[in-house]
Amino acid sequence: MLLRVCFGQLRCLPGGTLSNSLESAYTVTKRWATKKSGGSSKNGRDSESKRLGVKKFGGQAVIPGNIIIRQRGTKYHPTRGVGIGKDHTIFAVREGYVRFWYNVPKKRQEVSVRNTPQRLVPSMQQQSTVLCDNIQS
Repeated sequence: MLLRVCFGQLRCLPGGTLSNSLESAYTVTKRWATKKSGGSSKNGRDSESKRLGVKKFGGQAVIPGNIIIRQRGTKYHPTRGVGIGKDHTIFAVREGYVRFWYNVPKKRQEVSVRNTPQRLVPSMQQQSTVLCDNIQS
């Protein structure tokens, strides 16, 4: 707050009162804030993402050291050809192809690295063998 008192030419009038050649003996000026200050907030921040998840999918080629999965806990369990880090990261130990499957007796998802890629669609040779087996029985 700015307070300013201006005294002009003062004269003493009969009766002991003061008079100013200006309109008043003093002027009071107040200056208010032109911008309201903003309040503080306790929101507006978040932790950095950890970028978890599957990095190499089933059938993809990997070399030793490639990260296959980053995870918290063991949602996926390592088997042949893969290792597990102290933060449960699953990585390739040897060169090959990634394979995912569900182990029914142990009731868990497992990951391995195989030498040959997994065939998702059976070949014509396998299809004809299955058809012949069905006809004979």
